[in-house]
Amino acid sequence: VDFKSLSHAVRVYQQAIEYLETGRITFPRANAKELLLIKQGKADLEETKTLLLALEEQVRQTAPHPQLKIQDATLTAELDIWILAKLKEFYCLS
Repeated sequence: VDFKSLSHAVRVYQQAIEYLETGRITFPRANAKELLLIKQGKADLEETKTLLLALEEQVRQTAPHPQLKIQDATLTAELDIWILAKLKEFYCLS
């Protein structure tokens, strides 16, 4: 088990939730000791997995759900036109 990666995952989920709820991220982290225990492999693995699943669900519930367009032939054509225009602009071909 890569405990360092687990600690990063917990931290990132918590930061995402904080940002989505407040519009900012606090440093240093209030739970730095908890994150260090996870990173050092001293936290219970099953509890950490449970925490990660709960945090993932909280991010899903907190994150805005944009209405995405369904990709169809028209959308694909519009995207192709936009990409070509950006490439021409980038390479000064217009």
